[in-house]
Amino acid sequence: MFVNIKDVGETYFSSCENCQNDCCSAPLVSLAPLILEDIEYAYKNFLIQFAYINNELRLLMVINRGEGSCKYFIDRRCSIYEERPPACRMFPISPYFDQFFISSDCSALSSNKDSGELICDEENISPNFYHQE
Repeated sequence: MFVNIKDVGETYFSSCENCQNDCCSAPLVSLAPLILEDIEYAYKNFLIQFAYINNELRLLMVINRGEGSCKYFIDRRCSIYEERPPACRMFPISPYFDQFFISSDCSALSSNKDSGELICDEENISPNFYHQE
């Protein structure tokens, strides 16, 4: 389940290293918003579509076409991990245009500051967590 970061307070992220969750799997079509700067990262591996949302034309990256999981999620690991697009690099943060949500199902998240690196607080995403290379 995704929760607005404004509702979660300080949240810390440990690592995906030993995760057993299926965060890259979903029974429905999964889409991620894109900004123009992110297209070059996404177009090589994912379908990009346009959608009319809230009276604006938006760019979306199709992560999963309803086949059960992302086609790059193989043996419970991302096969394009080093080249994954920004929407995937940000997970468990999920942008939705002008808002940010965080996956409350992610087992690497904690409110304990000794459990990892600060990922977000009520207002911001940590600049150390996501940056373009």
